[in-house]
Amino acid sequence: MQYQDFGGFLQNVERVDNVQYKMNPGLLPCAREPDSTPGAKLARDQGIESEMVACSGATVENLLSQIDYINTKFPEERARDWSGSTIILTIGINSLKVIHDNVLLWVMLPAKCVLDIFRDCSEDPEFEIANLEEVQEELRFAFQYLLLEASEATIRVTSYVKPFQRGSQDCQAVGVNNAEADFIDDRWFGLLNDALAEVIADVKGNSTTDMEYVEVNSYVRVGACQKYRQDVAVRGYDTSFPLPYSPVSYHPNQLGYDQCYAALVDSLPAR
Repeated sequence: MQYQDFGGFLQNVERVDNVQYKMNPGLLPCAREPDSTPGAKLARDQGIESEMVACSGATVENLLSQIDYINTKFPEERARDWSGSTIILTIGINSLKVIHDNVLLWVMLPAKCVLDIFRDCSEDPEFEIANLEEVQEELRFAFQYLLLEASEATIRVTSYVKPFQRGSQDCQAVGVNNAEADFIDDRWFGLLNDALAEVIADVKGNSTTDMEYVEVNSYVRVGACQKYRQDVAVRGYDTSFPLPYSPVSYHPNQLGYDQCYAALVDSLPAR
């Protein structure tokens, strides 16, 4: 799988009066695949329209603008509180920061580990998450807002795929040592996935809205560290000029997205 859509730019986190995205051309362009990722596949299989507003690097605060944007673009759906629609998202990783650098996002964490051969990220306390509680509160507010704005929708918040999943495999071939692979899987993705599950359960409470957290890592089991297996579901390190590495690095490949799709379908009510 290759990202086909590099159009547009990451929306500024500032929400503007007309609720359209405020473009900032100084930021990286969106990198997305509009045809074969789980949401697009679900829409195609159900014979309904798909609208993708995801954008590379989006933070939890960006999600608020995305909700406002689709409400403005589809006023009839908003008037029905999105009854009959399925909203699929995963969010949070780009809002995390580390103690080492208060502006270092997930997108740069693997690069730091890969490119700095003299530093072991797993042994450096400055690479621990610095703002998990803050991100949890941002998630809580965003999901409460989504629940209010789309109370009749089917909402699925999927977990992040742990990129390395090394098992007993040596990870040197994908640019990190074994300890770093476990550290990123467990201390970054594991903690964030736990936070997502906790917040979703808390926000949903006694609401009748069909809103669930979907854990995909029981479906996507062969990570980047097992790169020589035919059924590997996550990409390894990939270069992309002028960036130090491609935006597809450490993301699911098409098989991985298909497995995420299976997890999503299994979470939905029977049609």
